[in-house]
This record gives sequence, structure tokens and C-alpha cells, in this order.
Amino acid sequence: AGTMDDATKASEIRDGLVRMRTTNSLKDAAKALAGGHSFANPGDRHDKIVGLTWTLAKRDRRLSARVIEELFSASLAAMRAVDPDCPDVDEAIKAYQTAVEKMDDSAHQPMDDRERKEQARSAGASGPYEEGDLKGIAAAAGCELEQLGQRWIIQCDSTYWFLDGEGMYVGPFTEKGAMLASRHILARAPIRMRESTRSGYKWRSLVDVTTEAGQSAYKVISDLTAVRARFDDETKTLYEAVCPLRKLEPKFDPLIDEWLRKMGGPQHGKLVDWLACASDLSKLLCAIYFDGPKSSGKTLFAHGVAAMWTEGPPAEIDSVISDFNEDLARCPVVFADEDIPKPRNRTTVTTVLRSMLSTTQRTLKRKFKAPTELRGAIRLILAANNETLLDSRDVSSSKDLEAIAERFLYINVGQEAVEHLETISRVVKERWLTDGIARHALWLREHHVVEIPGKRFWVEGDIAEMHRLLMTASKWNSMACEWLVRYCMTPELFDSKATGLIRRGDGELLVNDQALIDGFDLYLKMSKIDPDTAKLGSALRALTKAGTRRQQLRTHGKRVRYRIIDVDHLIAWADRHNIGDRQAILESVGDTSPREPGDDADDTTTDELGTVPAVNSEDTPF
Repeated sequence: AGTMDDATKASEIRDGLVRMRTTNSLKDAAKALAGGHSFANPGDRHDKIVGLTWTLAKRDRRLSARVIEELFSASLAAMRAVDPDCPDVDEAIKAYQTAVEKMDDSAHQPMDDRERKEQARSAGASGPYEEGDLKGIAAAAGCELEQLGQRWIIQCDSTYWFLDGEGMYVGPFTEKGAMLASRHILARAPIRMRESTRSGYKWRSLVDVTTEAGQSAYKVISDLTAVRARFDDETKTLYEAVCPLRKLEPKFDPLIDEWLRKMGGPQHGKLVDWLACASDLSKLLCAIYFDGPKSSGKTLFAHGVAAMWTEGPPAEIDSVISDFNEDLARCPVVFADEDIPKPRNRTTVTTVLRSMLSTTQRTLKRKFKAPTELRGAIRLILAANNETLLDSRDVSSSKDLEAIAERFLYINVGQEAVEHLETISRVVKERWLTDGIARHALWLREHHVVEIPGKRFWVEGDIAEMHRLLMTASKWNSMACEWLVRYCMTPELFDSKATGLIRRGDGELLVNDQALIDGFDLYLKMSKIDPDTAKLGSALRALTKAGTRRQQLRTHGKRVRYRIIDVDHLIAWADRHNIGDRQAILESVGDTSPREPGDDADDTTTDELGTVPAVNSEDTPF
């Protein structure tokens, strides 16, 4: 009797023999062998043993002598009971070993021209690779012609890549999909994909073919910047070119150039810088945040940029931040249209996007495939008809603010861009979408120079603009802005209460948090939300002028602490929402000097001690 492993293996083989197709001439003999019964009549025993052992060898060439003994001993014993001259187990073992040797000899024997042509035709190919083809494939794969025989297949864990006629590694394929894919991709290669059997040709197992014509990779690096894949034989690393640029001819388009001027407005220069660098995924770039009306070209821009890599759409933000981010291997342009899914954990959307933009290395997770390291930067484009996609909840210091602001280029797209696109025909816009914008971007890459690259990102967001946006865009910050803007327009509604919780003059607006809580409904009458002390306090802190701490003054015999509000935040909010008037706001706080938002030298927000002295440094709600 054999070992438990041998017995288990023999049992598995018996199950397979019982399920043999009825069209197989050995079906009856196989079923009898599986049951331990006589499988042949006198005079036919040798042929049946040869046929059965050949069948076993085709299924598995690594069976031990003990397994063959387990399979044949009962049947041969039953046959010897009738005829003592019946072959013994040794003959069955020898027949199996002979079958294995013949198959191995056939597999290693060089294929002749006839075999190669038949193999190619069996997969629908016109014919096998010629010597010139093989030299070109070897050169493209980065190896010598003599090494090519072991480079046709790269296997890592249970994932496969196959070398095609262009010298490109195609994949990855799971084991299930690799079997069929290999027959199609490698049929023209000088690899014996089929083997001769007693009944004709049969496709060889993927394991056998890989052993003879492949390599095992210890590591796979998926590279967004790579033009073609290559295998490093020394480190056993496959560098996978997951998303090379399409072969497009760079071409300047004056109509696209004019449209970009309308789209970018004051940020046109940075927008062109960004587009010129977009195709170089070795460079970190900020995200583009388009805020504008429908039909202004936000989606057209995103799809047009994606066309540098794919004929399909850009990667969707929800798929990229999900458990499987494999869409990045198809297109490195990530597009968020009007909405960004909330992260599953407590991390804010802004934090997730910051992380995505800040690295050229991440893990690529593909369904049913082993994770790989993904190298290369992404290109993130946000589009909305409002400025609330980002939030400021994770802004707790001026460094946080600067880190966020440099990663997002906020572009407020005006009606002018809509009107300009209306003059462009549908046919022209479809051409832009297909490859026009992509070609224009590639032309910019060759001819446009970014004169002042950023410190970390080649193109950075506008710190002042993003500062205003982040400080005023979130729900409660925006409500606080609206309340204060409306107060500045009609201050008498609140001042008549004579609480002293707001002071204004000499260009400054001093506000105690309790003012907004007590007078919430005075200026936000349509709001169905009750005032939240903590959230309003946080909002006012965000609107505080940079470099100042709260000032403590006496009012009606009591000490009251005030935040010094950055009036430019209110003006910026009023301009975006068409509520209030810049000059009226300035006059309300006693500042009649003409100026624009952003005149302050420091565009950061903090509660640290600065221009206004504080009586008490303690930071309390009131």
C-alpha cells in the first residue's frame, strides 16, 4: 500500500477516469480500472495498459510509481486470477514512464516548419514569426535573440503576461483566462503549444509551456510613465507599461487656445502650464477645480485630456477611491463631476484627494489579481457648478491651508466660456474630444515652458484664491459669511439691540461668536437650521484675519472677546454669490480706500498672536 498522499492522488484520478467522455475509446476500460475490475480481455491487455498509462501521462507527468501501483494493482490481481500470464504492476509502471519520456521528447524537440504553420493557423494567425520578426521582438523586449526563448511568458504568483508580436507584454491574466489567451497570443511563437496524442493534437498545459518558455517574476511594478514593459532578469522584476501615451501627432489648435483663455480667465497662464505638463506623469501637478455653469466645457476638458492615454473616458473618482483602483491602469486622468463620494472612514474628502495628488507611488489593486506597486502621478480634475466640493474641516493651521491650496487650482469659469463654446460646431467639439485637446496638449509639452515651477508641484494652485475658497465654501462658513455680509449691508437690524457684540470702524470688523447666535434669524430668515454654537465658532475662527488673536475689550462694563474678521473673505464670498456690494461692505467697516481682495501680505489664518494685542490669550467660545 502507498502513503496517504499516494492513495489520495490515486482516488482523485479514479474520479477523473469515471467522468471520462463517452466518445473516448478507453471509456469502458477506464471505468473498470477505477473500480478495480478487469479492464481487458486476453490479447488486448498490453494495448489497453499502454492506452491507459498514456492517458494518465497526458494528465499528469509527475505521478509516482506508488500511485500507478495504487491504480492498477486491484484490476491486475483480478485479471491474474483468471489468467496467470496477465501482465503485473511493474509493466504498468514501465508503460507509464515510457509515455512520459515520449511526451517530453516530443515537447523539447524543435518544431519543424509544418508544425509551426499548423499551430499558427489553429489560432487564426496567418503564419509563424519569421527570423526578422523574432529579432524585432527581442529588441523591443530588451533582450538578446538567444534569451527570447525564456521571455515569452512572465508569471508572478497566479498572474501571467505574454509577449506579443510588438514586443509588448500583454496582461495581466488570471490562470483561468491565461490558458485561452496564451493560445492566441503565442501561437506564432516558436513554442510548442500543442502536443501529439494517439488521437491527434492537444493543447499543452500552461504549466508545461511556462516551464519551457517563461520566467518567474519575484515582483511586478506597474509604471504609468513607461512606454513599454520590460523584464529585469537580474532582479526578476517585470516593469509593466500599464497605460502608455497614444501615438498622436502634436498639433496646435488656435480655436482650443482661445477656448482655454475663456475657460481659465485670470488663471489662464496656470491652466496652460498644467496642460503642458499633464502628459509627463513623472511630475506632480495640482488638481484642476472648475467651478462654472453647464456647457462651459468642464467635462469636455477632462475627456479631452484623458484622450492622450485612452479612447475611452477618464477614470471616475468613485472607482479610484474604492477597494479596487484598477481604473488608474486604464487612464491616469481622474474626473469628479459634481460629486465626490464620502470616504468610508472618517477621513475628509479633501484629505483623500491631497494624498492622491502627493505621491508617485501607490498600490494598484485589481480584482482577482495580485496587488502591484503603481508608479507615476495622477491627473485630477474636479468639476462643479459651486465651490463646495472641498471642505476646510481638516484645516487647523496655516501649514494645512498652504498644503491644500498648493494642490488645487481653483478656476471660476464664467459665462464667457459658455458663449464661446456655443459658437463652436458639434463636429469640431467632437474632434476636440477624440484627440484635438490631446494633440494640443502634446504640442504644448514640446513648445511651452513653465517659467516658474512650484517647489513640490510643477504647477501649484493659487494660494490666495484657494485660501478664500476654503475659508468660505463649507456649509457653516458660508452661512457665517452670508450673515456678516448682510449685517454689513444693513447693520442697524442688529446694532439696534445695543449688545455691543459687534464693533466696526477704521477698516476693521470685530465680532463675538454670540452675535451670530443671538441674531441668527435676523439675516438668515429663510434658514431652517438652528444655530450651532460650536460650528459657528469654528466658522468665525476660519474667517479671522491672519496673524491675529481675539481682542478683549470692555463693553457695558463687561469684558467681551472679539474675533477680528478678514473683510476680504466677506467680499470674496459676496462676489461669488452676487450678494451685497464690495464698496458698501468696506464703507460699513469704515474703510473707504480702494483695494482688491488679497491685498494682505499673509493669506493664512491662525489664532496666533499678531497685529492686535490680546488682554487674555485663552481661546474660549465667548
